[in-house]
Amino acid sequence: MVFRNNSCFLSCGHLNLNHCRRANVQLAQDFIRFNYDIVSVNDPYFWESKVTEFSTGIRKYFYDYKPLAGFLVSNPDIKVFPLKILKKLVAIEIELSGEKFLMISVYCPVYK
Repeated sequence: MVFRNNSCFLSCGHLNLNHCRRANVQLAQDFIRFNYDIVSVNDPYFWESKVTEFSTGIRKYFYDYKPLAGFLVSNPDIKVFPLKILKKLVAIEIELSGEKFLMISVYCPVYK
């Protein structure tokens, strides 16, 4: 998803990583390659209860223990205000060039 107006440009994405370490590593590389500003993530890989594989330049918004939803933000010009951070739901407000956006990442498990 790309948002454009006269004052700002925002490049976003969403991925379900299916708790796969290799997918986390690939996403970290794709952040640089495709120049994403923000990515919503479901079911990330974590080690010792923490999301791993991302450089310190990428801000992470995830629940502290075995998260299932969250956001990764790489653009330092984006102001992020965490509104709610739960294991299966993360809501943030972002501001870029005076424009404000509400973004929500929700993990919805498959029920069989």
